[in-house]
Amino acid sequence: LLKALILYAKYELHPDNRNLPGILDFLQEFDPEQGEDDDESELDKQFLILNRKHPARRAYELGYKKAKGDMQGSIIMSLLTTIADFVDEEVAEFTKCSDFHLRDIGRKKIALYVIIPAMDNSWEGLVNILFSQLFNELYDLAAENHAKLPVSVSFFLDEFVNLGKFPNYEEFLATCRGYGIGVSTIIQSITQLQDKYNDKKAESILANCAVKICLNASNL
Repeated sequence: LLKALILYAKYELHPDNRNLPGILDFLQEFDPEQGEDDDESELDKQFLILNRKHPARRAYELGYKKAKGDMQGSIIMSLLTTIADFVDEEVAEFTKCSDFHLRDIGRKKIALYVIIPAMDNSWEGLVNILFSQLFNELYDLAAENHAKLPVSVSFFLDEFVNLGKFPNYEEFLATCRGYGIGVSTIIQSITQLQDKYNDKKAESILANCAVKICLNASNL
């Protein structure tokens, strides 16, 4: 459903609303709940008036629309849980648009500081999205430039486990150096890393670190 909504926003919404806050406004305006007679919902109508070949309609009809009854309700609740952070007015405001392009970090010398509260992980998901998108954009930029970034990039990921869980972080570490990306993964302890990922992935992450520096650690 989220894929269908993003495609709808991309092709049908005003440029100012092509973001997750805009998608939430769209969902609030067009109720996905069906009527008592099991007729089309307001959300259905918005998608079904599109051309049958429209990417948003195809994603909607071949995904969410195939679910029936309680399954649709579960999908809606799962979606709202996934994007719940964007209900917050402050988050909605600062995520509506970006004042720089992520690829610029690989095109010219830029220092980007991402500061998060030490004792508050409320926005861990947003920080994780930022870095995940940045990793992907840098890889895409390198792919367009003979597999090398125009300007090398170094990440210093202090308190790494507070950045959320990256699904393929070990693969990223294994390949990033060839693209001109250096990463310092900074953790308090190996146990901390194992708790966030698992023993096997933590071992793989450590194995893909070319240099390891240990400072006053109580567990190794």
